[in-house]
Amino acid sequence: MLDKVDATKTSNFFNPIRNLPFSIDRKVTLLFTFIVVGGLVYYLTRSSKPSLNDKVTSAITEPPKTEKKPQLTNVVPPNNETQAQQPSSSNNNLPALTPQGEPKAQAPMEAAETSQPTNVVPPKNETQAKQPSPSNNNPPASTPQEEPKAQTPQASMKAEETSQPFQPLDFRLIKTRLEPHLKLEKGLLFSTATDKGTLFKLAINAFNKKKLPNNISIHRLEGGKNVYSPEDIVRISKQTSVLFTPDFFKMTDSESTDSIQYFPDFAVDKLGGSCFGVRFTQEERLVTACPNLADYIAKNTETLVRTGNDPMPLLAKNVWFLLDIPNNILGHGKGLERVKVLEKPFKIDVLAMALDEIPHSQRTMKGKAKKERVQLIVDTMMKAFALAKENTPPDKRCKINGGKLDYKDFGYGCFGHDPRIVGVAQMLAAYHLGIDLTLHGYNSLEEQKTRDLWDKIAPAGKTFKECIELLSTMGQSLTNL
Repeated sequence: MLDKVDATKTSNFFNPIRNLPFSIDRKVTLLFTFIVVGGLVYYLTRSSKPSLNDKVTSAITEPPKTEKKPQLTNVVPPNNETQAQQPSSSNNNLPALTPQGEPKAQAPMEAAETSQPTNVVPPKNETQAKQPSPSNNNPPASTPQEEPKAQTPQASMKAEETSQPFQPLDFRLIKTRLEPHLKLEKGLLFSTATDKGTLFKLAINAFNKKKLPNNISIHRLEGGKNVYSPEDIVRISKQTSVLFTPDFFKMTDSESTDSIQYFPDFAVDKLGGSCFGVRFTQEERLVTACPNLADYIAKNTETLVRTGNDPMPLLAKNVWFLLDIPNNILGHGKGLERVKVLEKPFKIDVLAMALDEIPHSQRTMKGKAKKERVQLIVDTMMKAFALAKENTPPDKRCKINGGKLDYKDFGYGCFGHDPRIVGVAQMLAAYHLGIDLTLHGYNSLEEQKTRDLWDKIAPAGKTFKECIELLSTMGQSLTNL
């Protein structure tokens, strides 16, 4: 049997309240207030482990730790040169090779900045190295030599990568760019810039640990505004492939055996947009996952991709992609543990182009299909796609990953454009230039509506001017999807 509970013991806690000369309602209210105030005091004064947001903030605000190397005293000088030329113990830099093939010790920062490979083949032994050069009176017998083979641009670029010394990236410059937004977030409920700083540091540490070559190259369009004329007839290349998919594009190595694919960066006027601010849409997410691109933008904050109505697309090659970032994880210090560093990072080619963000008051079909706006979209796509084709080797296909550029879907910018008009504009550029295009994020209805609009324009035999006018007129008669 269960033991009886002494009611006098259980009621001792409530006796002080029961004895108060108040009504039962006042006593209940007083008890409730006591519990709430006690819980609040406990919450404010409790000593617990630092939260994830505390760890994030400390990771950004703490200065980088520098290892202090012990100073040696009473060091006996080496007996010979080979003892003196021992490799440096620095983990941040690769030792430079001397003509004797032995690593030469350098200061940690000097090794990253000044060391250059000499490409000198060391002699097999000392006797071979000290042999006198043959006399001109007795020339050696000539032996047949193969002519040097011409290297392809890709082969020469890979050879250049292997010859360049490793140069580590520095997080401190990116932290400086983030600092104004970090100050604004103190005491607020959101922490987007703080979380982004943590991801930047994670990507940079992985980049330095793997000692990846930072050989990013920036390309602009040669020829400027002469990509096409409004009076040019739109060509329809039979080799062009246009595909629609509801999936977002997944980053993969840009170069394959038969093609090079380009991943778009739908930007604002400046490259990187708000990558060091509080926004985290397509462009900011891309830069966060690519540490050497973030490093370039931090050093070149005024890199433009558009001036007014003049598109200035930019192509960044050899961009390292290191982080797998899930959707909707930033802003409150939650979900950062789901970010993964790729075991095998790869390089992508980023095609940055800028479009105007339509004000919310103009996001009707008449506003989205204004002739000036349609003209700007076509100009931007033509110049950006031409830039990609110009940097694609003739023996490979040029493939563009396109998108909708509307606010609904994460991954394609927040510009408020209509997916049908943007899709047809990209199709015009792809067919005219003879490149392949995949339009991502289109469901079955959006794909059918876009193809119907393309068929109504029927660009075969029409000029760009005629197609743009038709696209504007028909677009304004459409209804919002």
